[in-house]
Parts: sequence; structure tokens; C-alpha cells
Amino acid sequence: MAMTAIAHGFEWLHLWFFWLVPVLPSIGMYFSMKKGWVAAGARWVQNREKYVEIYDLRYVEIKVSGNNQMLRMTDGSGRKIRSLSLLDAQTNPALWDLLYNGIRHSVASGKASPSRKTRNILDL
Repeated sequence: MAMTAIAHGFEWLHLWFFWLVPVLPSIGMYFSMKKGWVAAGARWVQNREKYVEIYDLRYVEIKVSGNNQMLRMTDGSGRKIRSLSLLDAQTNPALWDLLYNGIRHSVASGKASPSRKTRNILDL
């Protein structure tokens, strides 16, 4: 709109570099939203297309990937989540409550035995 007023018409639409203004932010938003998502129910947590039963976890570990702490989990059926960002999970309080209670139950019942580092990070 501003360019139309400045240029006294719509001739600027034929210049390719003016199209970068709306196109580049749109491409950036597309890739930032494609990053992934996390969902949880009363007995499960899902990261993208992978899910695990959180009250039947056999393996729970925190791995460091760059600046991120990634939660890795495997349940009794062998289903795995290899890279759930701990920060992403903890920024959603309802999701984190469900996930954390499932992890605590699995550890307390003896099904999962995380490393000392993981116990310290998760305060188990």
C-alpha cells in the first residue's frame, strides 16, 4: 500500500525484489511451524508421529544436543521417542504434569532406572 502511494501506481508489482518483502517472512513462518509438536493424554505422550505409554516406561534418559536437553523414552512395548525437547515439554504445564507423573510412576515402580544425571535433572 505504501509503495503504491510512493510510486503513484502499481508498476512496482513488476519488480521482483519487492516481492521478497511478503514472501521471505512467509517461508520463515512455514519452516518454524513445521518444527514439530507434542501432545499428551492420561497414559501416553506423543512427539510428532511417535508415542509411548508413560506409565510403562522402561528407559528414560536426558541427552544433551547442542544447547537443548532431549528426553529419550522407551516403553514396555518397545515404542520409542528419541528426541523430545525437555524445554518444549516443560513450557506447557498441563503436558509436563502428565508426562512427569508418568515418569515418576515408572521409576517408583522399578520399571525404569534412569541415570544419576537424569534423576538430578528431573528431580526424581
